[in-house]
Amino acid sequence: MKKSKILGNLIHLIVLALFNALYFGLGGVQHPASAWIAYGFIHFSYIMIIATPYISQKGKDCATYAASMYTITSTYFIIELILGAIIIIVAPEGYKFSLFSQIIVAAMYLIMLFGNMMADEHTAAAVEKHEAELIYVKESCSKLKAILNDISDKTLYRKVEKAFDLIQASPVKSSPSAHNIESQVLREIDNLGMAARNGDAVAISESADKIVWLANERNRLLRLTN
Repeated sequence: MKKSKILGNLIHLIVLALFNALYFGLGGVQHPASAWIAYGFIHFSYIMIIATPYISQKGKDCATYAASMYTITSTYFIIELILGAIIIIVAPEGYKFSLFSQIIVAAMYLIMLFGNMMADEHTAAAVEKHEAELIYVKESCSKLKAILNDISDKTLYRKVEKAFDLIQASPVKSSPSAHNIESQVLREIDNLGMAARNGDAVAISESADKIVWLANERNRLLRLTN
């Protein structure tokens, strides 16, 4: 376990221990039901702060997702701490106000929390999809750029450069109908790379033409489906 995590857990334990010391040290163990309800809800709100890293959306922007969750949960904790402290100090005999007021606050918090979690999940899925779609353009261009360094013949260089420019200018957003062609393009680029390393001019020319045809076909399918 990382040192920072251990220290974080110790801080949480100290906060909980301090609250309980004040609750029992100042008020003893004899409290009305309203105070015990407030005691329980305050603990619940703080436990949700501890749980935030475990329930926040994972992914590339996990720090951003966790920050929004912490904001919501910390706000709830502060509101609950103030409300709960007032109830514990006043200690009304009836339990209904204590129970229902804190249920309402907790319900509002959970609605906001779950709504934020749904939004974060949607955002994470969109980011993941975008990253996956970038692979075709990024990987293809990276490979073609490396291949260009292995070609000295000007005519062949221009042919491969044409394929590079076409793919670089291609739409990043993809669709299932284009996935097969995208795989074919990547395989053909590998063939082109092998031909370039072997200095096979005929194979380079044919492979470059095939890549251009496949890339244009891919773009045509995207125009029809998007």
